[in-house]
Amino acid sequence: MTLFRWVLLMSACAFAGAVLLPHGLQRLDREYPFQGIEIMPGDQEHYYAVRVREVIDGFPEVANAYFASPKDQPPLQPALPEFLIARVIQLLGLDVVPGFVFMKGLSSMLLFAAFTAFFCTLSGRPWESLLAVAGLLFAGSALHAPWDIIPFLTDTNFSIDFLRFARPVNPQWSALLFLLALTSLASWMKERRAWKTILAGGLTAALLYSYVYAWTYLGVTVALLFLWYVLRRDWMRVRDLLFFGCAFLLLGIPYLLNFRELLQHPWYAATAARQGLAEKRGLVFGVWSLLFPLLAFLSRRWWPQCFPLLIALAASGLLALNQQVITGLYLVPHHYHWYFVQPLAGITALLLFYEWGGRLLPSGKRRIGFSIVLLLTISFGLLQQWKAYPTVRAAWGERQHLAPLFAFLQWQTQPGVSVFATEAAGGVRDFTPIYTAADVTFAGHAPLFLTSFERTRDAFFLDLWLQGLAPEDAEERFLTDLRLDVSSRLHAIYYREALGGFERIPDDLLMEHAAAYRAYVPLSLEEKLQRSPMDFAVFSSDDPETEALKLLREAGSTVYTDQKYSVSRYSVLPQKN
Repeated sequence: MTLFRWVLLMSACAFAGAVLLPHGLQRLDREYPFQGIEIMPGDQEHYYAVRVREVIDGFPEVANAYFASPKDQPPLQPALPEFLIARVIQLLGLDVVPGFVFMKGLSSMLLFAAFTAFFCTLSGRPWESLLAVAGLLFAGSALHAPWDIIPFLTDTNFSIDFLRFARPVNPQWSALLFLLALTSLASWMKERRAWKTILAGGLTAALLYSYVYAWTYLGVTVALLFLWYVLRRDWMRVRDLLFFGCAFLLLGIPYLLNFRELLQHPWYAATAARQGLAEKRGLVFGVWSLLFPLLAFLSRRWWPQCFPLLIALAASGLLALNQQVITGLYLVPHHYHWYFVQPLAGITALLLFYEWGGRLLPSGKRRIGFSIVLLLTISFGLLQQWKAYPTVRAAWGERQHLAPLFAFLQWQTQPGVSVFATEAAGGVRDFTPIYTAADVTFAGHAPLFLTSFERTRDAFFLDLWLQGLAPEDAEERFLTDLRLDVSSRLHAIYYREALGGFERIPDDLLMEHAAAYRAYVPLSLEEKLQRSPMDFAVFSSDDPETEALKLLREAGSTVYTDQKYSVSRYSVLPQKN
């Protein structure tokens, strides 16, 4: 193995080590002894863990990962990454959560290699590419917030959030496929072979079943490349890109059929709105999205063969960020910036800088200089992970007391069983579908799957009723202190994206919800439980003592208690062997 490959392997392992560092620190934390509840510090990380668990529980389409039914509806977000991760976990004979953590580390290594492969192919400069990739993955926070570097290095109490690409499944999985497709295209631009565009088309089709932001960005990029070669009358290249399109469309037929079914589903419009789909035409710009075209233009001198690809990526980044100006449909476009535009632009900037700087150094000192920069970069990322852990250690440390409860529920439940947890039982709703085979009556991300608005509202109203909200107080409370809760629970991120804030939900709509709550409260307990089915209910010692909560407790039979939680059963279920 060449020296470069050894350094690449060691750097990829170092990145995996940085990603897994919080898990190691958690196990060494003496104040909060580890009992099996894994830290999931990445944004929405537990949401993807639930999706992996759903595959392992026998529902590979992941059409509804939280509710026990229905499971046969069209999936809103296809689950190819979760399906493959689950199968590897099963193949290795690992439990769900440790397997998920293991795959996070493995994906980190593959992602580092994929980033390096693309920029090596693009530039033909392997060492500079590796150094630039390390700069983005280990020290990307220094690129998008350089003003934080000094306090980060000098203030022991100042921390930066965990590394951006430490989160499975997205962006780790989607970025991996995205970069493999780009590597194939860059190789094709240097040496034209039709199979390379066919491969890129197949990889882009795989992104159809992974992450909407990845395949739409890549699709626009290829469309611009196609236009470039049409204008240059390079018909052989045009033909090859048509092969890309054919491979993409052929492999994408199941997705298109599923999407047509989705559009016709009566719950689609409300669910899409909760995911942030809004009618809006506002422009979106960022420093890196504007800098990327300039960097791409400068690359013509350095990498003339692949120059059109960088130009297409820079232009498609601006188009993807602002497609709502044309379509009128706004779908949280910042994801394009966070996971694709800014990383590509940042690595391009670093690569140009290192290539220019390397030429200024004497050949004998170039390797020494690069080694020092690489070690400093890796150290920055490890320090960032180390300093970020204390900000979440208490929250995750306190969740360790969930371990006995989940052990009991795992023993008592199977797929199709619904577990309700009061709002005060922190973490139980979100983590029951990860650590057990059970589903839940409600969880924070449940409305992001295809489900009716009425079901979401009934679950919210059940919480309010159990907390003792009087029906005559609903309108005043909804318009004031419960305003944000009503907006986020019933409409998720819609009003944040459409109007700029959760609290901007219209007053008329709040009054409609208050009227619906007044009609909900007089329903009998049996009617309430028909709307929000539960086989078990988890109660917390922090629950308020209300008449409604007492009524719910008395309707079941207590089957488990510990210092923090108690569990009641509401149906007779077959015991697991």
